[in-house]
Amino acid sequence: LDQWLREANQCQALRVAIDVPTGVDAETGETAAVHFHAAATLTFVSKKPAMVLPNAEHVFGQVCVLPIGIPVQMMHEIVTKW
Repeated sequence: LDQWLREANQCQALRVAIDVPTGVDAETGETAAVHFHAAATLTFVSKKPAMVLPNAEHVFGQVCVLPIGIPVQMMHEIVTKW
């Protein structure tokens, strides 16, 4: 996997991660020694905790949140229970 990530990171193509870039912790933003360098990340429902940290753009690139059909009211109910 490390070799594939190194090769992918050297590509001149637009590098897009789905949900969270490989090798990046969604909670803390910590990265593995070799991780995917995303120009953009497509994530679902809401941003992950690490996506709002000060250095987030360096790790995740531009973040786009995509809906998957969960009603907003249900999300509010879930969040307030935690």
